[in-house]
Amino acid sequence: MVVIRGGPISILLGFVITDIPTSTINQVIADFKIGAFQEYDPLVELSLDENRFVGVSPEQVRDRLDAEDVREAFVLLDAETTVSRSVWWVGRYLDEEEEHGVVFTDKWRQEFVGNVSSDERMLLRARIATIEVPLFYVNNDIANMDIFEILDSLPLPFDPHGPQEPWTAGFDWEHDPPSPPPAYIDAMPDECEFSSSAEQTQIFGRPTEMVRLKEDVARENGLRSEWTLVVKALGSEDGFREGGLSFSQPWARKGLEKLDRGNTLPAHPSSKINMG
Repeated sequence: MVVIRGGPISILLGFVITDIPTSTINQVIADFKIGAFQEYDPLVELSLDENRFVGVSPEQVRDRLDAEDVREAFVLLDAETTVSRSVWWVGRYLDEEEEHGVVFTDKWRQEFVGNVSSDERMLLRARIATIEVPLFYVNNDIANMDIFEILDSLPLPFDPHGPQEPWTAGFDWEHDPPSPPPAYIDAMPDECEFSSSAEQTQIFGRPTEMVRLKEDVARENGLRSEWTLVVKALGSEDGFREGGLSFSQPWARKGLEKLDRGNTLPAHPSSKINMG
């Protein structure tokens, strides 16, 4: 039996700060699920509170969460969300960006920021197309990208108080969406095919044995059979049958049912939205 091992679920907090129609909230949920590859193994899930911060500014939301020691980034839904299918990504205040250091942030402020006094605290926020938020979340989490890259792409000087065009990575989600990350699986040798031929091993630049699921096994599990490297051989200490193998396989793009993780999305106590 093939076991698909879903990774730990990351949660991104979201808040509604303006009265917006239910249709907009539903659209945000739908776009986010598509961008997070929800039908496969979700990159991140959204915990959305539609009540707590209505009528509150982004700075006030940040301050209140900081007071509760909630330090991570979050997204905000406002009137513009209905128009452009985008949300505010809200990070830290500029003077708290410890990862980049004081020298970087001071220089960045001098070169790129306008319409703000030198002693004003500046909240780092960027408008992002909702469907692109999950991928940005992952890239930001692994330090592959950060909010400065989005802000640096805006017309200069950057006005931290003004509107922004929604940032997008340029994917055509309707006609040619990006591929979801591969599934990490555990499988027994009799469910696999092996090869040591140069045709397969040269892809990885060194001679080694390659593995893939048998075509029928992959199809039964909503996957595509593709040569890859074995991550490791499994034993009983891994919670799997002795002699099993762990490796990745790409998802099939059609006819795949949603992966059942056996749990539900955590929500804020005041949330009225079912994200299931």
